[in-house]
Amino acid sequence: MFLLDYQKHPFLIATILAVIIALFNYITLSFFYNYAELIFEMELPTIDHDPLFHDHFHGDYHEHAHHHLHSHPPHKLFALKQMIANFLLAFILYIINFYIYGKLTIAFQNQIALSIALTIIITSTFCLLSIYSDIYLRAIDGHLFKGPRLMELIRSSITRDIIVANITIFSSVLIYHIKKQEIAKLENEALIAENIRSRYNALTAKLDPHFLFNSLNTLKALIKLDPAKAQKYTQQLSEIFRYTINHKDVISLKEEIDFSRAYGDMILMRYENNLHIIYNVEEKYFNYNILPFCIQALIENAIKHNTITTKKPLSIEIYNDDEYIIVQNKKSPKKEQELTSGFGLKNLNDRYKYQFKREIEILNSDDEFIVKVPIIKVENEELRMYN
Repeated sequence: MFLLDYQKHPFLIATILAVIIALFNYITLSFFYNYAELIFEMELPTIDHDPLFHDHFHGDYHEHAHHHLHSHPPHKLFALKQMIANFLLAFILYIINFYIYGKLTIAFQNQIALSIALTIIITSTFCLLSIYSDIYLRAIDGHLFKGPRLMELIRSSITRDIIVANITIFSSVLIYHIKKQEIAKLENEALIAENIRSRYNALTAKLDPHFLFNSLNTLKALIKLDPAKAQKYTQQLSEIFRYTINHKDVISLKEEIDFSRAYGDMILMRYENNLHIIYNVEEKYFNYNILPFCIQALIENAIKHNTITTKKPLSIEIYNDDEYIIVQNKKSPKKEQELTSGFGLKNLNDRYKYQFKREIEILNSDDEFIVKVPIIKVENEELRMYN
């Protein structure tokens, strides 16, 4: 919708909206002046009711009044002047509101407060100038506003400008919210597309191919050296691939921990005492929801980027607070880092934004690398998600 592009075309859109308001008020005023006497049985003020005009022309009063009324119909000129005034006021207010809602990065409540404050100031100033111009122009034309007629002029000017100001504020906020919803819709569509791509990547490469290659080599060596250990290793490997094939979009924290333990046990057989994976997760959070492969991917990430030797063992700690499962490790970077795109953590974060409207938190200091993954409390067992 064109009107939503107020950030790109503020002056053009402000002009269009101001013209609409001005024309509406002009038509309304013209209708009022043409039919008010019939509808409301009221007599509108014209110059032939003005004593000053009557005294000025003396005996030729009716002739001059008739000529003046037909050559310069006061109600049409007044309505035209009001249309121009309405346009200018609406245009200025729209430009200011477009700047507030489009450029200022402050809270929405503060935007509203600032918009109302500036609108009151500008509308009050504009109203005073409009009243003064009305009195001045009518005085030049041989009229004086005084008494009830002056009060009526002031009241009508204030009412008119308040109506214009309210329409401007309301429509500006409405356009802002529609624009915001359009942006949110586009972002959601982008997240859906990203989720489809993420799920495709998860289906085609849930586990690092290097892990499968190394696992098969380890299994081959264990069969010769320790058949009993090889049997246990084979069982764990089968559990991992069963989990990989039968995974759901969302699982319980307990399921993910069980899977990551099986994965970790296989890795520990390769690194022995040089790698430590420590779990300190409270059982009362086991039924919380989490995305699959989260903890396993973070364990794999820590192993991939750090040196693991007898002199420099790697310790990975997994624990929780009320809102997150936290994976933390001391940093011992490899001298030659593997080339990675960083897609793993980005993929995990995008999946969380799509599934739960939440994001992971990454804390990367000189000594530690910490990733906090949200865990979602299940209010209803039916919400535990699906395949």
